[in-house]
Amino acid sequence: MYADFEDAILAALEPLKGTTVGVKTLETYGGEFSADSFGQFPINYPAVFVCVSAMNSEPANTEDRRELTLDVYAAATDLRGEKSARRGALGSVGAYAVIEAVRSALNRLIIPGAGRVQLRREYLMGYSKAAGLCVIQAEYSLKYNQSIAAERS
Repeated sequence: MYADFEDAILAALEPLKGTTVGVKTLETYGGEFSADSFGQFPINYPAVFVCVSAMNSEPANTEDRRELTLDVYAAATDLRGEKSARRGALGSVGAYAVIEAVRSALNRLIIPGAGRVQLRREYLMGYSKAAGLCVIQAEYSLKYNQSIAAERS
């Protein structure tokens, strides 16, 4: 189930590879920006990573009302430093432009059979002056109803 939602988000973001943002890496998140590995993995930038990070569920008759949290990481690098990695500079795309393109592609996106993706918040996850790297994280929610009978079959 989670993989299906991640795949739907990745498919919606696939066109970013051919835009002025020019995303070079579009994958599921595997800890590339965790504290112990921040800026240490060889990644082609600009990059976008996606993962389902949480699910809340509450019963409602014969269904469960569920809300998934989808995390999206937008990252850019620039040898001129983290300011250029955030804002972009001549010949490079910054993390601000990447996260704005992600927002345009995902916010209020309807996933057939599931529901609407809704932006909750965006924030600066981290940056490295030494690596000229900036990562912005966005949290999206997806609310849907899951039939209890369908889940058990």
